[in-house]
Amino acid sequence: MLQISQLLALVILIGTGYTFLNLRRRKLPYPPGPKSSILLGNAFDIPKHNIGRVFAEWSRKSNSGVVHADAFGRHLIVINSVKVADDLLEKRPELYSDRPNWPTIELLGWQNVSGLLPYGDLWRLHRRILHRNLEGQGATQSRPMIIDEVDSFLRNLLTSNADHLEQHIRLFSMSVTLLMMYGYKPKSLDDPIVRLADQNEKEGFSLLSFGGNLVNLFPFLRHIPPWVPGATIQKKAAELRKIMTTVMDMADSYSKQALADGSARPSLLTDFYSRKEGCGVSLEEEQAVRDATWTVYGAATGTIISTLGSFFYLIAKHPEVQERAQSEIDRLVGKDRLPSYDDRNHLPYIEAIYREVLRAKPPVHTSVYQVNQDDAYMGYCIPRGSTVLGNIWSMTHDETVYADPLSFKPERFFDSDGNLDDDTRILAYGFGRRKCAGKAVASDILWLTMASFLASFKIGPAFDDSGKQMEIDDAYEEYGPIIHKIPFHCSIAPRPSHTGLLVANI
Repeated sequence: MLQISQLLALVILIGTGYTFLNLRRRKLPYPPGPKSSILLGNAFDIPKHNIGRVFAEWSRKSNSGVVHADAFGRHLIVINSVKVADDLLEKRPELYSDRPNWPTIELLGWQNVSGLLPYGDLWRLHRRILHRNLEGQGATQSRPMIIDEVDSFLRNLLTSNADHLEQHIRLFSMSVTLLMMYGYKPKSLDDPIVRLADQNEKEGFSLLSFGGNLVNLFPFLRHIPPWVPGATIQKKAAELRKIMTTVMDMADSYSKQALADGSARPSLLTDFYSRKEGCGVSLEEEQAVRDATWTVYGAATGTIISTLGSFFYLIAKHPEVQERAQSEIDRLVGKDRLPSYDDRNHLPYIEAIYREVLRAKPPVHTSVYQVNQDDAYMGYCIPRGSTVLGNIWSMTHDETVYADPLSFKPERFFDSDGNLDDDTRILAYGFGRRKCAGKAVASDILWLTMASFLASFKIGPAFDDSGKQMEIDDAYEEYGPIIHKIPFHCSIAPRPSHTGLLVANI
């Protein structure tokens, strides 16, 4: 068994070899970045927290929209501007549509997660499944279920206090995605599927990052068994792999049993199993449907929780935005019903709030790709196999595009005539062929929740027992690339004009 000192020496030797091989191979310089050590590269510069801000600062110091770092010979290319993202991720998709083959992915059992699949035939099969169910008519068919779940969310807010806001957001997000994918409606956050899936997502994402652990930097370490002292990553990944297998089987079994006893709700998986009865499907397609279904639940739940947490926080901090939004709803929708999808084109300020929440607080700060052959851009070398990060945070906080980017200002999306501008692109949904396949459904869920809440409730600061106003905590927590707003003190009260409507819907 290698001693620690021997392992360290081997690591340095491998890193040195990578470095000299790369120096001999390339003819162009790498993009600018922090100063690199010849042995360790930038191993200690690559951030684990606040990655969007740190990488944006690299670009500012380098005066470049694309920057480079390396760790033990493994290259990281960070794209910090929309122009570079469009040039590479949108216009050269044949080079930039792959995903990094990090060993942690396989250790976690996530190698068949749609968003992590390498670019190829299996990924295309997953993509067809997702487009068929989440875009166009597939998205529209989910709207009645989304409306019901938004109504349930509003009723839960009405019958509890604001201290439970975070729990209600989580339950709503998990319910709407589980129903859409499996036809399964959890009753509480203690539901075993919800609890296990939440643990798998949070702890699993924390292991997925370029510099997040040595296993990703040195793939041979993945072969160290979990029982070896010090193999904490391997042990944790093995535990999470078992959890994921268990929870996927539980959700799948529920869908099959519901079909068998006639209680099945429409969903991606139950609809597939219903069609399977009448026509043969390959085992590959069936497994792809199962994996794609799980992917949507895992990915959508975390990002919906993140976005809605940011929405409530930002609205509570900005009463002037809330007042203007409610005036628009009262004027254009009235007070005898909640906003509907038919109202979306007639509520420009609500649309601006939706855009601004996702601009100010994108739920995922970076999207990840891998370049599949050597490339050159702006006189720089982008070597084959490089991990490429699209820094969404940097792009949504670009001062040359969004003045005063750290401020929450929905009005920034209006032109000089008072009309919504044409900045309809939501950068949080990603780029190129890896763009979020469920963006239409996600938009439906988020917009209706925001509009319905603003029509029905007023959120603001909370007051302690002495009547003193309590500060709203600004802190966030990170799970790998996903950010979540931590719970904060606030008050939530039904609007007098809509109290009767809410009570009638209970």
